[in-house]
Amino acid sequence: QFYKIYTTLSSLCFASRARQLLLARLSAIILEKKQDGKTTMPYTVYLKKGEEKRILGGHSWVYANEVQKIEGKDKNGALAEVRAHDGRFIGKGYINHLSKILVRIFIRGKEEDGEALYMKRIAAADTARKKLLSDRCYRMVFAEADDLPALIIDRYGDYLVMECLSLGIDQRKKMIAECLSE
Repeated sequence: QFYKIYTTLSSLCFASRARQLLLARLSAIILEKKQDGKTTMPYTVYLKKGEEKRILGGHSWVYANEVQKIEGKDKNGALAEVRAHDGRFIGKGYINHLSKILVRIFIRGKEEDGEALYMKRIAAADTARKKLLSDRCYRMVFAEADDLPALIIDRYGDYLVMECLSLGIDQRKKMIAECLSE
């Protein structure tokens, strides 16, 4: 979101002083989002007692009926932090209030969401498939199995087909496509 604003501001023909002021304000907004060196999450989702067991066992979906409370506010598709009822960190994923699957967790540690994460996971998935298959037509990324919930990428020779099955992934399809082209 901030990147879009920054690139838009940079491309506009403002007088250099006006552009400097706007970019300084944008930097201040970004710094306000930081807390103790970490970017704060717009959403924090707390699960009901006992609901974390399945997720800690490796399942990535958080259903809306498993949630005790949600703190924070942003738009659908934003990154949300998921915590157990007692505040223990469980993971991060994209939130969608319009779906029965409220959050699809894909970060369970200290990794940061972004291009580097997608490039790493897509490359790992592709390498694993190449070890098993000699064909040039295969499912390169298989969503949850490759720690990229709701993302499917098929390879057909020199062509790649991407299917986005959640709002959060769909909002990032341009970035994912750029990762695939590299």
